[in-house]
Amino acid sequence: MSNKQIFDSVIHNSADENGNTKYHIQPLNVHSFFTPGNRFISIPEYQRPYSWAKENVISLMNDIDNLGVNNQWFLGPIFVIKKVGDASNILLLDGQQRTTTFILIFLELYRQNQLLQKAYTGTVLNDQKLKEEFDDLEFFEDELKKCLVVSKTQGTGYLSRFEAEDDLKEIFSNFIVEWTAKNNNSTIFNKLFKDFEKKCSGLTGVPSAIALFNNFKTVREFIKEKLNDDLNDIAEINQFIENILRKCWLIEIPLQQAQSSIRIFESLNNRGKQLTLVDKFRYRTL
Repeated sequence: MSNKQIFDSVIHNSADENGNTKYHIQPLNVHSFFTPGNRFISIPEYQRPYSWAKENVISLMNDIDNLGVNNQWFLGPIFVIKKVGDASNILLLDGQQRTTTFILIFLELYRQNQLLQKAYTGTVLNDQKLKEEFDDLEFFEDELKKCLVVSKTQGTGYLSRFEAEDDLKEIFSNFIVEWTAKNNNSTIFNKLFKDFEKKCSGLTGVPSAIALFNNFKTVREFIKEKLNDDLNDIAEINQFIENILRKCWLIEIPLQQAQSSIRIFESLNNRGKQLTLVDKFRYRTL
């Protein structure tokens, strides 16, 4: 009798040194999910639009903000498809809403990190605790940037790790790269924000564009309310970054690029809002 399991053709796997099947299912904190190697995270064409409402974003951020010193929060499983011939690149089969929202949060935390470094450079050196908090700002700047962009393999510059659906891919990827350029100027950030709003508003018939921009505004408003324009803001931002990167975790379940992923997609997406016949037909056609 064969030892092959019915899910061996579905779950991404390989044989170990003894010939036994090794499944590549991994528990990961959020930082580890976004940053292995030169990973690119893409939204496949058959996915439905990014559609989280304001209350979904606020709920997520409240959960992150309320994590205590010793607490952790399980985000659930994220199903991905490994791209053929690449050990790290993934397509999101399930988890698009959470992942996209995390990108928006990373972007605003990066902005606040940059502005705080500019505001308090040279003012914390006589206080050891504040100096340590300030050093953490510089450390977290690098950690956030790793989640958002990856260095080009040839030439100079960066590429966005996250690739939105086709209608938004170029606009959002360029925005991420420009936003994470080494600058700490609030005027530049505000200009990029306005340009992004204009481009998203111009994408009529692309519901993800409006949701993306509106949720980015929600993220910015939430974080702004946490800040008091004083040195305590450094500790506040550092703690929030620590919470989201290290204390939130998930289970990455990689699937093979196979016909069976159709059934997985339909099963996952039928848990909440039911897939329409058009949704199913679109997936199978693409």
